Amino acid sequence: MNIGNFKIEDRVLIIAEIGSNHNGDFNTALRLIREAHKAGADAVKFQTYRAEKLIHKSEPALKLVKRRFKTQFERFKSLEFTYKQYKKLHAFTVSRGLLFVSTPFDEESVYMLEPFVWAYKIASGDIDNVPLLLAISKKAKPILLSTGMSTVDEIKTALQRLSKNIVILMHCISNYPCPDSEINLNSIAFLKKKFPKIPVGLSDHTVGITAPLGAVALGACTIEKHFTLDNTQPIGDHCLSLEPAEFKDMVNHIRRIEKMLGDFKKEPSNAELDMRKRLRRGLAASRDIRKGVNINSDMIIPLRPLRGIPVSQYEYIIGKKTMRNIKKGEFISYCDIAF
Repeated sequence: MNIGNFKIEDRVLIIAEIGSNHNGDFNTALRLIREAHKAGADAVKFQTYRAEKLIHKSEPALKLVKRRFKTQFERFKSLEFTYKQYKKLHAFTVSRGLLFVSTPFDEESVYMLEPFVWAYKIASGDIDNVPLLLAISKKAKPILLSTGMSTVDEIKTALQRLSKNIVILMHCISNYPCPDSEINLNSIAFLKKKFPKIPVGLSDHTVGITAPLGAVALGACTIEKHFTLDNTQPIGDHCLSLEPAEFKDMVNHIRRIEKMLGDFKKEPSNAELDMRKRLRRGLAASRDIRKGVNINSDMIIPLRPLRGIPVSQYEYIIGKKTMRNIKKGEFISYCDIAF
């Protein structure tokens, strides 16, 4: 499965969710892209909307932004970018070798983003937004489908509407920030079992990097984590976002985990085969043993390294006759025993 030139099967897709953490400032958005690239992200993601098609104009502003905005409509309006700005953001992203992804919240935004995005993200709140799903499905591009607040039946219905698209299910808990006790990472395994043909990732709203690391260990193919230049800002998603240094730390840990996961089998590695000779034991004489004597347990001792007859053959040689005199401390070989 590919998103642009990124092959999901090769490694975890790590998305820096810029969202609206640019606070409506275009230069901040450019800087966030630059820092995401430095931190090792594979993709950046924005949130794209037209306020009049997202929220009622009379909905009061949240407490944290009431000093600047009377309504949520005003707040969302301040975060909008134009077509030309998205074109520049896309070009800047591509120049850094990153994938450009965005979450459209209305049909107009779907069409505006179409020339730029490698994939669309569908927010948890829009998993049942039929017009939006149909508009996105027609674009024949990969889709990240967030599942916060959703039942299994709602997920099934959305997948049916997106049946012609490549879809990655994103486990998500729509709580901002999400407490550790609510993230329920085992839902990743549940979704993988429930929808075995669909890859599963994590859209994370917890604080810190622990949840993404756990998700990768549980088989998540994609990690989306909020990204900011300053997570002390008291508005939006900044409080649950990673700053560049912490995001880079998360990326490095994920890449280590990928190497650690290995494959679905249990057999000694080449290094272990060599180590086995040093740490396994061979059977040695615990005292001088004369030729023609039947060996008993008092005559032998398992010692490192593995030489001669391995200790796994202990029961097999008990009672067998010796073919020569064996000195105390000598490892016993098969040619020393009459079978």
